[in-house]
Amino acid sequence: SGRSVLALDSFIEVKFLLDCGMVMGRQNQAEPRVAFPAKALLARLGTPQMNLWAKYLPHDLHDGGMKTYGISTKPDVARHGAKTHSVQSSCKSAKRQLGPADVAGRVWELSRHPEGSREVQHALDLAEHKDAIAALISELRGRIWEASRCPHANHVLQKCIGLMKPEDLQFIVDELSHGNLPVQASRHKYGCRIVQKLFDHCHADQVRLLADAIISQTSHVARHPFGNYVIQHLLRHADPQRSQELRQQLQKDLGGLATDPFGCAALSTAMNVLPFDDRLGLAKCFVHCPELLVSVASSRHGSLAASAVLELLQGQEQKQAEAILSQSEDTSSMSQVGKL
Repeated sequence: SGRSVLALDSFIEVKFLLDCGMVMGRQNQAEPRVAFPAKALLARLGTPQMNLWAKYLPHDLHDGGMKTYGISTKPDVARHGAKTHSVQSSCKSAKRQLGPADVAGRVWELSRHPEGSREVQHALDLAEHKDAIAALISELRGRIWEASRCPHANHVLQKCIGLMKPEDLQFIVDELSHGNLPVQASRHKYGCRIVQKLFDHCHADQVRLLADAIISQTSHVARHPFGNYVIQHLLRHADPQRSQELRQQLQKDLGGLATDPFGCAALSTAMNVLPFDDRLGLAKCFVHCPELLVSVASSRHGSLAASAVLELLQGQEQKQAEAILSQSEDTSSMSQVGKL
């Protein structure tokens, strides 16, 4: 059985260490002495946790057989008993999971710490009504920007955004829409998650100002390790008007985006999710800038964009794009991912 195999493995390991310990002991002493690693393993045999499988061990490692080595396997009651009591006491005294009433008035204080953040999220799950959730999250008013950048409080924000009614989220949107905060949040490790959550759960009119600020700096946001995910999210969920605005912004700095690894990722998404006319417009821009087409095709994240260019173009323009790639000196250095 599995237990027998485990016990046999343990027996072999203990025997090996015992033998090594006996040899080491004879080097300096007349009486056998067991080395520390063997003692440590043997001590485990006397603990309550080992009783579940120790009975499967061969006789040599039972109480009677261990006398050969001068080792007692009786548990150290003083040590192990105290440890067991300590664990049981800590379990009994462990703080119970908090409910909505327990975290009320302390949401911000708790949210800034790992355990407290989990407790607040659990309390939000236990809230029976959305009004109760709104009452709890209202304690974060005036602190949304700080919470969105906190490694622990941002999870509370995300939980609230997913549970609350869109109209109750307006104060979160408003606090993140001031000045250049939309762009800063989009380029932040945790803030980018909050921005995407708001786009998912709020009405389009609610996040219009937020989206306008980000789209106005599309290239700046797209060429960022975290910001590019926000731009890709906008590209995937944009209405026709927003799609056109995004395409125009991408065209403005096509050179900067095509030569940036994160910008290439945004371009690849744009070339695969935007409406046909917008994708075709971008494809023709690449034909007019051969070096950018080669740069995108040679990029790990831009290869999908180059493939889309070849699929969208027809006739002479398609042949021109194919010639650009085939004649380029960089074509031979494309990665396996980037090959067309």
